[in-house]
Amino acid sequence: MEEIRQQLDEYIAKSKKNSRLSQNDCNDVIKLLIKESSSTEDFNGWCNETVHVLNELHYEVTEAFFNNKFLMALDDEHRAKLITTFFRSEKIVQNASNFGAKRLELAAAALEKRKLFDLALKLRDAAEMYSKNKTSKAPAKERSNVADKTQSNENLISIPEQDASTLETQEPDTQKPNQTETDTPEQFKPKQKLSRKEIISKAIGTLQSEFSKTIKENLQLSVDVERLSAVVKSKEMEAERQEQRITDLIEQSNHHHNQLQAKDREISDCHKKISDLDERLKKAYQTDSMNINNEIVALKTGLNKDLKMEYDAFISLRSKSCSEECYEALSYLIDDIFGILKRKGIFTVNERD
Repeated sequence: MEEIRQQLDEYIAKSKKNSRLSQNDCNDVIKLLIKESSSTEDFNGWCNETVHVLNELHYEVTEAFFNNKFLMALDDEHRAKLITTFFRSEKIVQNASNFGAKRLELAAAALEKRKLFDLALKLRDAAEMYSKNKTSKAPAKERSNVADKTQSNENLISIPEQDASTLETQEPDTQKPNQTETDTPEQFKPKQKLSRKEIISKAIGTLQSEFSKTIKENLQLSVDVERLSAVVKSKEMEAERQEQRITDLIEQSNHHHNQLQAKDREISDCHKKISDLDERLKKAYQTDSMNINNEIVALKTGLNKDLKMEYDAFISLRSKSCSEECYEALSYLIDDIFGILKRKGIFTVNERD
């Protein structure tokens, strides 16, 4: 709580130095005031503190505060209490012709935007009364006396909450004995009470004005509703088209996904077949290798057996001297050897006659 007030005092000092605050500072001040309201149970004290801060800062802060949605979050009683505290504040009353009237007008305009016409009317009536009753020619000493008299008797400047349209001011309970009629400033003279007929006429005029304004607003709202309905219908149709497009894309995606799954299965089957063929090929290769080895061994064994006699004959002929008989014997021996090789499939060249 003290930390919030310290920060608010810093913004007030900054405003006095720079005349006005930045938009961010203005928003920070409003956030601090709202935060302070939620951290205290003394609503009256908070109202006084809030009004004090608003009056010490640039009028833009006042306008932004009354335009804030926080005002709508208050109930009727607390909202009325805040507004009453605002337009009865000492600084508003004492500077009614310029400072106070401008702030009251800004606050009233903000309340009208929020459809709070009763509170806005109260502020506008107060601004009008303060403006009319302000005596700008009064000497400085008399204005000082007026301020003292305002502090001692608040009822002289208060507007009754029960009927703000009458704007009656109450006469003071006591009056200084030496004070004459001319000594009393104009704003403290009792205002003549309006007749019942005038009150009703003014109320009817206000209601008619508000009724006309409401009709215009309703017509504008009807046009806006029709326009927005067309926009919404167009958006809905566009959304339906997009949804249909999304549905089609999902179906296409599912179809492609199924195709990919089928291809994956085919690839998996091919891998299995390749693995099976590799395994069978390895087994066949091993079998063929074994058969080839066996055949080679058998071939070697058969050749050794079949060529043994020819080899022995060759050994016996090798040691003899060359002769016609030896030549013929070697010729027959060679024919036998090639005949054996042909039978074994080793020598396959056709004989030339």
